[in-house]
Amino acid sequence: MAGQKPIEDLLVGLTIPAALTGLSIESEQVAQIDSKDMDVPVWQALLRRCRYWLEQAEVRGVLITHGTDTLEETAWLLHLGLGPLLRAHRKPVVLTCAMRPADAPDADGPGNLRDALQVLVDPRAQGVLAGG
Repeated sequence: MAGQKPIEDLLVGLTIPAALTGLSIESEQVAQIDSKDMDVPVWQALLRRCRYWLEQAEVRGVLITHGTDTLEETAWLLHLGLGPLLRAHRKPVVLTCAMRPADAPDADGPGNLRDALQVLVDPRAQGVLAGG
């Protein structure tokens, strides 16, 4: 079942890429739903929180864990809603997802999350980026 683990649980035990050494990771739970249940209020809340974090000088970018059902729709909305802000600050918003459940023995989420963090701190990363 999708959307069952809070972000703090997803970060526990995650191998942090060397590029993040010395940086802090802040987590915030905007929603905890199956991505097929995304709706306008959730997208509006996500846009508001992304704007907030992107405007913080010390923030390098925003990473969003998301389900696969509406990943593209969310990426497109963020591209439209955050475009000028992203261009002005040259910061990325990275969306990542997983195909297998977080509690599966061969869960792909931790590796995808680690890879997304690596993209987030890449100095070439800009705009809205999505991958799994």
